[in-house]
Amino acid sequence: MTTEATGQPKKKVVVIGGGVSGMVAAMALTEPSMGGAYDVTVYQMGWRLGGKGASGRNAGHASRIEEHGLHIWFGFYDNAFTWMRHCYEELNRQSGPLRTLDDAFKPQDYFIFTEPVGNEWREWLLDCPRNSDQPGGYPSILDSIDIVLGWISQLLKGSLTRNVTLADAHLAGIPLGAQAEASAWGFVDRLSRRLNLNRPLYLHEVVAGLRRHHSPMDILAQPGNLADKARAELLVWLARALWAVIGVKVLAGNDEARRLWVLAYCGLTTLRGILADSLWYYGYDHANGETFHDWMARHAPLPADTYGDPNRIAFYSAPIRAFFDAAFAFADGNTDTPDMAAGVAMRGMQRIALGYKGAIVYEMQAGMGDTVFTPFYQLLSKRGVKFEFFARAGDVELATDGKSIKRMKIHHQVNLKNGYDPLVVVNDLGCWPDRPLYDQIVDGDKLRDSGADLSHYSSGWQDQGPTTELAAGINFDHVILAAALPSLPEICPDVISAMPRWQDMLAHVTTTRTQAFQLWMTKSREEIGLPGPPAVVGAYVEPWSSITDFTHLLPMECWPAEAGVKFLTYSCGVMPITDPPGQKEADDLVFRRITDFLQNNARGIWPGTMAGNNFDWSVLVAPASANGPDRLKCQYWRANVDSTELFILSTRDGIGHRIKAGDTGLANLVFAGDWTDNGFNIGSVEGAVRSGLQAARAVSGAPIVIFDENGA
Repeated sequence: MTTEATGQPKKKVVVIGGGVSGMVAAMALTEPSMGGAYDVTVYQMGWRLGGKGASGRNAGHASRIEEHGLHIWFGFYDNAFTWMRHCYEELNRQSGPLRTLDDAFKPQDYFIFTEPVGNEWREWLLDCPRNSDQPGGYPSILDSIDIVLGWISQLLKGSLTRNVTLADAHLAGIPLGAQAEASAWGFVDRLSRRLNLNRPLYLHEVVAGLRRHHSPMDILAQPGNLADKARAELLVWLARALWAVIGVKVLAGNDEARRLWVLAYCGLTTLRGILADSLWYYGYDHANGETFHDWMARHAPLPADTYGDPNRIAFYSAPIRAFFDAAFAFADGNTDTPDMAAGVAMRGMQRIALGYKGAIVYEMQAGMGDTVFTPFYQLLSKRGVKFEFFARAGDVELATDGKSIKRMKIHHQVNLKNGYDPLVVVNDLGCWPDRPLYDQIVDGDKLRDSGADLSHYSSGWQDQGPTTELAAGINFDHVILAAALPSLPEICPDVISAMPRWQDMLAHVTTTRTQAFQLWMTKSREEIGLPGPPAVVGAYVEPWSSITDFTHLLPMECWPAEAGVKFLTYSCGVMPITDPPGQKEADDLVFRRITDFLQNNARGIWPGTMAGNNFDWSVLVAPASANGPDRLKCQYWRANVDSTELFILSTRDGIGHRIKAGDTGLANLVFAGDWTDNGFNIGSVEGAVRSGLQAARAVSGAPIVIFDENGA
């Protein structure tokens, strides 16, 4: 097979794994600009694409959508949205519910952070304004300093009463060192003269003055310069002044004071750390030697023993907890031990808060499989990419010199009657079923009766088909290993044993198990006690801290009118390493946790689901014959414990051991996945897309554009 443009033989590329990174790599290599130079084959274990993002339609339950967890796309996902839009535009659907990217993704502007105050939960609603920004480019760290200072100034101006001046704060007896106090008041005096004021300055005016005093030309200065040190000390003084003014109200449970403290103090502490550690010069990753919480504690303006523990109030607040929950960033799945490298965390928070384009969050209008992987599959099939389902890669063998891959085997899990057509149609949309289409499989009834999940290595199912051997130079020229990181020992144990850097990565880049549920209810959001617009909810009771309204998906399912379905919610969280590893035992434990959550915690978020002091089980959609907790059995829940489903963490000890896509040490094999060193380095669609593009670039040498690749 040759290319039309050059007449040269096409390069054969094998992609192992059909998740986001594998699909994007295949798409990049088959772009028209590549001139047809690559013949791509995707090998996928099981019956569907998607990896951790796979979803399925359950034909036995109204073709409802069943996901691995709660998936949303953040507005800073520039690379992901760019390539997803490209996919939809080239596919050019003429009919159906999701014809364009704008049909498939809808903006969401609201976050609710739940805060435990005393014996109650309070909801903190954030309305994040939309903007007209377009993909590509983020504020630099230096620009972020300016943005955050301006934001804090406006926050103080809007929240503090006009009679709270710097003089009032000073008279409150702030325990400043003499040098810091003199430095701060010297700046205040100069600012007063500059503004020609005959009155004391207000706190927000000092922050605004500091912002004006901060100059982008500082980038020409040396790390650790005196100007940075002076500004860092002024930030200390400002933070202590703010606590002196509002600390009493914070400790008394005043919501406005607490939320002002959380936002302003986290901002001031972060800016102080950026200046003190010269991160504007070295970049965020320079701080990865510490966890985020340790880094914040080191730069905290207030001493750790300050009465009322204002540091903990801010650093373990609902917005911070929601970010860590979203990234499952807890060592060993223990929500009491948050663990994310400081630089990675700061970059992630900066991108979410300051770098979003359009809306802060976008919600898919069908399952992730339907919205993302069906278009990828349809477009790539149209381009000539071949898909081999039920194909488990393994037995990867090194060449004699240890510098490339010599051969590998594909183990076929089933025999197919006449190929495999993987999609089903639901409401005029191509979708992935929640299980194999058994009628296309030889002895499909035996597979169905076994209950084996062929997307898992631990399915217990014996391979049925013959083994195919792929040889370098004959069946492939390049391999893109886009499987889950914890699956590598299943695929290439001999290669790992010969590659010390691979061993190092597998030993240090850790993972966590997760758990999830979806509930369909017969009461509307208003009836269950959720006034106001739908919102992304974070920081609730662990492990069900992220719990969000997905009612917008109901029209894409096939519920009969008599079912009375009015509300749909998704939730997910980490699963402790101490939980049982077996699938059935883990699933049973998740069911018990959901039962406990509904009985003991539903009131705090859905008061209308209660009947007196007990959860009203009739709220859950189920057949009339099901009563009490048995109605929960008709919902959907899962424990993600297989190696293909584990979530990659960004810990202090692991972040430096990631390997770049093209830096595997093997000439004809590259990595792809959100577990690589891709410049973002948090488990996410955006990280997976970046890695897929980097893999395609490593294979082709083409100048593929990747936004924000260095992640400064």
